[in-house]
Order: sequence, then C-alpha cells, then structure tokens
Amino acid sequence: KKSVKKSGEVPLHNFGEATIDAVIDDIAELKQRLATFANGLPKTQIEVNFELDNSLIIGKVDSIYDNKFISICNSSDNLKYLLKAFVTYLGIVSNGNTDVDFVFIAKGVEDVHKPAGEINQEDTRKLLSMYLSYFKKGHVGYFNFYPVIAQKKMKMINDDYATFWDLYMEAKEDDKSFIFED
Repeated sequence: KKSVKKSGEVPLHNFGEATIDAVIDDIAELKQRLATFANGLPKTQIEVNFELDNSLIIGKVDSIYDNKFISICNSSDNLKYLLKAFVTYLGIVSNGNTDVDFVFIAKGVEDVHKPAGEINQEDTRKLLSMYLSYFKKGHVGYFNFYPVIAQKKMKMINDDYATFWDLYMEAKEDDKSFIFED
C-alpha cells in the first residue's frame, strides 16, 4: 500500500488507504473466480503462428491455465473485452490448439465457459477470416460498427450506412453513451 500511496497514484492519508482497500475488495471476487477455473495451475503461454487470407497471424497468448484460456475483465463495460478475448480464442483454435476451453470472467456478470470442441478449427478460421476482412475493409474506408449494436442485434452492420446510423442512434440512446459527443 505504501509504495502506491507514496508514488502519488492515490489520494493522500486515510482517503488513499480507503481507495486502495476498495480496489482490493473490488477485485477479490474476480481473483476467487479465477482461482476456481485455474485450479491452482500456473499461467503459461501458447505461441500462435499461422497464415489466413494472405495475412500472417503471429503472437503469444499468455493467459493459458492447463487447457483453459482465461480472460478477466474488471471493467463494468465488458463487451469490448469479451470481443477481444473471443477473437484471441479464435486465433488459438485456428492455430490448431483445439483442446483449449474458453473462459471469460467479468465484474458483475456470470462467467462464460465454452468447453474445447464447441467450435472447430475450420469454423474458427471462417469466422476469423470474416473479422479479418472487416479489419482490412476498415483500413480503406469507413467501417460502420458500434459494439452495442452487435450486442443487442447480434449482427454487424458493415455496408448500409443509413441502417447502421439508425441502429447506432437507437443503441446510443438506450445505452446512455455519449462517447462520440466530446
């Protein structure tokens, strides 16, 4: 506690200690949920290295506990972290590591656990290929995507701007999000 407090990252004196205690209490539940899934096993890495649609996908995934990829989110706005974790998982399975479970632990929501084999390597490559095409399309033109639309409508809108804008305005109003109003 003292080193964090002395570095100026939290308020001074008793209020600083209360802030640190609140953060520790806030993440205690997440740590317990992680411990349950990790089952006391150490965190390890998986190397990812494969080609997809003329793109080389290379990296390391370091949240592997035995045969589980476990992603933890301490944010109350967890959808973008779920999407990131899921795309990472698609990369793991696309790489040939088909025996790995997907686990997503987030503050305030029920854990997501998908056992290995629920999605096969061929299907993950197709899905990742589709996401990669969206990524590439976003580099050459405007890509119409807002995560709340994906959550509520369970689809991505990437071609029809008028439809996207209507859904975006509706989602933005429902979500009380003013992200683009700065």
